[in-house]
Amino acid sequence: MVPDDNDDMQVGTELKAKVVFGRAAYAFRTRVAAQDSRIPELIQLEYPMRIKKHTIRKHMRIDTQLSARLIRNEVVAIRFDAQITNLSASAIGFFLPDATLEVGEHFKIAVR
Repeated sequence: MVPDDNDDMQVGTELKAKVVFGRAAYAFRTRVAAQDSRIPELIQLEYPMRIKKHTIRKHMRIDTQLSARLIRNEVVAIRFDAQITNLSASAIGFFLPDATLEVGEHFKIAVR
């Protein structure tokens, strides 16, 4: 979807696209093939001639919405609410609305 007034997305415009999907990042060149007259923000792209794939994750991530508590630097008194956003066999993604972590800081995540 593109804004109505975006002149860069006219039919015939060449684009470089990069997409992260699953465990890989994909890059390709394409052109804007058409714009929908009923939904001007919707464009159709030509099928790319060549797609480059680069594996960026060893394990597939699964989206989640788990509430958790984060304990910083082994200090039980310092806890923050957290939202676990995704999991894999070797990693966890989470969101901390009320705190930031510094490089090298240790933490534990508790989930019920």
